[in-house]
Amino acid sequence: MTPDPVRLTPGPVMWARPMPSRDGAKIFVMGFQNQAELIYFDKQSGQFMPFLDGLSADAVDVSRDGKWVSYVTYPEAELWRSKVDGTQKVQLSGSLNVAVGKWSPDGRRISSCRIESSTSCPRTVALQRLCLLAICRSRATTGRRTGRRWC
Repeated sequence: MTPDPVRLTPGPVMWARPMPSRDGAKIFVMGFQNQAELIYFDKQSGQFMPFLDGLSADAVDVSRDGKWVSYVTYPEAELWRSKVDGTQKVQLSGSLNVAVGKWSPDGRRISSCRIESSTSCPRTVALQRLCLLAICRSRATTGRRTGRRWC
């Protein structure tokens, strides 16, 4: 037996309420895995319908002209943008663990916040960096936020 902790499970499942068996040979836990689905309400049919094919995402923001949408995939936390019909889909963030993406008023850039868990308290989430992603170029570029609304 080793005093070092050993990872027992892989993946995005959250575990809670561990309980040892009476003989101490097993551990029982409750596992949770959150899911998301993009939907919208269709007034004509009176039903909720899938948006972007029911993509698992959060933090959806539509550009001011209504032609583009940005979103953060769940649970991957990657920032993407596409046309509102789902075409011209491009990943903007890599694997930065993005919390939110917001379109600039002119529709040429998206601001995003990267999050990190505190090492001293894993449940504490801190906004680490604000980036501006230029979407009119083939590669996303990042910049620092200044005193102005948009850099």
